Amino acid sequence: MSETFADETRPQRVTKEVFVIVEIAQNKKLWIRIGSAWENRDGSIKVILHAYPGNGEVLIRDPRPIGAALPMTAASAA
Repeated sequence: MSETFADETRPQRVTKEVFVIVEIAQNKKLWIRIGSAWENRDGSIKVILHAYPGNGEVLIRDPRPIGAALPMTAASAA
């Protein structure tokens, strides 16, 4: 007799990364990860923040491969 666990029948949720981007100098931006997010079955998004973004804006991105660098911002790419 095989047992079925709830985790085996549900699709795995992908954790997204939540960042605040702070300008530290002209054309230099610092990305700070402040939380995680998950998409729910109904399409809504659950966000857990470990810090409050001072500018009121957050960026939610798909996870990076382990060890990968953060992407360049538009200001630093120019």
